[in-house]
Amino acid sequence: MAIHTLRGQSAIVAGLILAVIIGVAGAGLWSTRQLSQAIVRSQVTAEILRNHLDADMMHDALRADVLAAIMSSDPANGIRIADVRQDIAEHAQMFRSRVSANRRLAPPELTPHLTSLDQPLAAYIAAAEDMVRTAEADPGRVRSRLPAFMERFSALETRMGETSDLIQRLNDANTAHARSLQGVVQVVLLAALAAGLALILGVIWLINRRMILPLTSLTRDMTTLAGGETSIRIGDQARTDEIGAMARSTEAFRLARIAAREADERYKRVSEAEQATIVGALSTALEAVAEGDLTAQITAEVSPRHEGLKTNFNATL
Repeated sequence: MAIHTLRGQSAIVAGLILAVIIGVAGAGLWSTRQLSQAIVRSQVTAEILRNHLDADMMHDALRADVLAAIMSSDPANGIRIADVRQDIAEHAQMFRSRVSANRRLAPPELTPHLTSLDQPLAAYIAAAEDMVRTAEADPGRVRSRLPAFMERFSALETRMGETSDLIQRLNDANTAHARSLQGVVQVVLLAALAAGLALILGVIWLINRRMILPLTSLTRDMTTLAGGETSIRIGDQARTDEIGAMARSTEAFRLARIAAREADERYKRVSEAEQATIVGALSTALEAVAEGDLTAQITAEVSPRHEGLKTNFNATL
């Protein structure tokens, strides 16, 4: 398809418009995907933080279970060891489930830190369960083991606090990234819309300059020619598209009108001269006849269409 034809140019315009649509749609899809990924990361980090806070509460709850088991040896405290066993089983199960969930959810930058907590967490839970069993079997002995258990509790509390800080920093970073990405997305969408608008305005300007204005001018020239005015100048004849072909045809029509007018004028001048010749010759001959010269003849050269009149007059006398 040649680009110097209106069809080819229309195809180019259609391609540009399609490119604008695809570009704006692509920018929208990219922006949506980026924001969706940022939201997912923030949601995952928030869930990890919730799980870790639950695990931290279970860390404290296990200590409370151990203290309750120690106190259960005194009936005056109203604490039943069976209730303590049930509580610690529930707390240990929730502790393990929250830690396990975080290992599945953790991004690569958090996984090594969570993995490093596996052994201390397992050892702490096992120590708490052992303290409860010991409190039930040997209440006197369990008190002597309490300082070592509290040291384990404090050490794990420090590690849990460090993990909380790390998760919080990661969550803050994801939130900040999502906010900054929102600004980038807005800029990208505005840029895409601005580029699309500029391209559409450029296409409108191009259509107006290359098609609408030339066709309007050509229509005006043809109307003027139809009114008999042939002194106008037909533009766009050098174009190689359909408008150029129409302009050249209009110019040919203008030149034909000029040639026809000139031919009419020449015909009128010749006809007037021929008529003057035959009228003059006939008048001279008739004057001679009127004076009594019956041998008068038309001898002047006349046009072929007046030759019959000349012959008939000469034959009459």
